[in-house]
Amino acid sequence: MKKTMIILQGLLLVGGIIYAESGTSITFKNIHPINGTTIGTKIGILNPYIGFDMFHFDLKDDNFREEWDTYWDWEQETEITFRSFEKKSELELSSNLFIPHAGLKIFFNDDIVKTYLLGDFMVIVPSVTGTDNGREIHYYPDGNIDWQDQWDDEFDLQDEVDIHIFGIMFGFGVEYSLGESMTIGGEYGFRSIMFDIKTDGETDDEYWKEKWKNEVNASLLGTYTAFSLNFYF
Repeated sequence: MKKTMIILQGLLLVGGIIYAESGTSITFKNIHPINGTTIGTKIGILNPYIGFDMFHFDLKDDNFREEWDTYWDWEQETEITFRSFEKKSELELSSNLFIPHAGLKIFFNDDIVKTYLLGDFMVIVPSVTGTDNGREIHYYPDGNIDWQDQWDDEFDLQDEVDIHIFGIMFGFGVEYSLGESMTIGGEYGFRSIMFDIKTDGETDDEYWKEKWKNEVNASLLGTYTAFSLNFYF
């Protein structure tokens, strides 16, 4: 019974300390769009958090191309230049990167100047859609059309390519208290982005059969620095 009471008293003491030092945390960093804004809970020296960021990109490409060729006119005994090829196309892309992430800060002290270590894991979910339309015309020397092609396509990258993008981040930082619930901080660390891209498909008709599979793995590692504004409630 005595041993049980000692354990309960110890748990109440630790729980009281943790509860007294716990609360909601909100952080704003200047490294948007990845890990720009987070919200979490400070539990003693631990500060687990989550965040969600987004990056948007639009692209429009208008393309026009002509080719000219020559032939020898025996009747006029001169070289004639004629338009042999014409192509006009328009490509529009709309891309979004959705970036949910979660991490953990571990503080080493509770002074006016606080030091901490940070670890973060993120998943980058791309969404790329677009349209591609245009026409292509080949001409005879007399100006008549040899053959032509016209297209008006819509595409979604996720239907054609299997993409997985992950990121990890480790950093060290300090926060300077401006009051009971507000700090400013500086952070330095390493961030790595890993890409895994897979494509596959096959063609099977009466005259031609083909099957393909391709996988690309890449990683990007770099340092980062950040300024942060932090609130604890």
